[in-house]
Amino acid sequence: MENQSNMHLGIIAGYGDLPLEVIKEAKKMGYTPFVVALSGMARDNYSELVDHCLYVNLGELQKALMFFMQHGVKELVLVGKVNKKLLIQGGVQLDAQALQVISSLSAGNDDSMLLGVVNLLEMQGIKVLESTKFLQSLIPNESTLTSMEISQSSMNDIEYGMGIAKQMGQLDIGQTVVVKNQSIMAVEAIEGTDQAICRGGQLAKEGGVVVKASKPSQDLRFDVPTIGLDTLKSCVEANISVLAFEASATIVLDQQEMVQMAEQKNIHLIAVKAK
Repeated sequence: MENQSNMHLGIIAGYGDLPLEVIKEAKKMGYTPFVVALSGMARDNYSELVDHCLYVNLGELQKALMFFMQHGVKELVLVGKVNKKLLIQGGVQLDAQALQVISSLSAGNDDSMLLGVVNLLEMQGIKVLESTKFLQSLIPNESTLTSMEISQSSMNDIEYGMGIAKQMGQLDIGQTVVVKNQSIMAVEAIEGTDQAICRGGQLAKEGGVVVKASKPSQDLRFDVPTIGLDTLKSCVEANISVLAFEASATIVLDQQEMVQMAEQKNIHLIAVKAK
């Protein structure tokens, strides 16, 4: 029989409902979840949902690490958005462990910061798992999720946008672009997907196409492309006509509700393969 501590799953939870999906699936797989929730980002009710939970500020890495080690956690997932702008803008009080990670980075991009945290955890004997291990049912294959017929011009914009999104991902700039008539309206940077959609929509006026893709060398342990109702609401507000995302590589939350809303708002929702 497997050692009980080997079925302890650490979860570092950021914004959104994605950590809830991991908790639910992990329990089905026989894991006991130990949640470190980021204060001001994560939901405020994890203490009601799991038996073992600790809230920490973004810069309290040592506190989080001690929690996992004290509970014999050997496996962990990073899930949910993290507001990295706070680190860049200097609005976070960093403990000694976090300062050590930041000072060791060769660059301040998303992958470098998250990889620094992953390396620290694994040096302490905590293996960071691919979050997709617990989320396979939320990752659609190639398909058109909405029923409306999509125009060839929109398909051309999707193909063009996917190529640009992949190039941006290679540079670790962002995962999302907004396109209209094969011209780039916006590229996601550190501000995040929703604000990039807003900027792109302001320029496109109407008929913009949003394309989200994984990075060519995507590390599935963190920052896996994710969309949900909030993404779709941003598209509605920005008068976007198509929300396209990379098939077999993007987590889609609340898929049934997203399809219903997309059809009501006449927004095409499509999972496409990258070439």
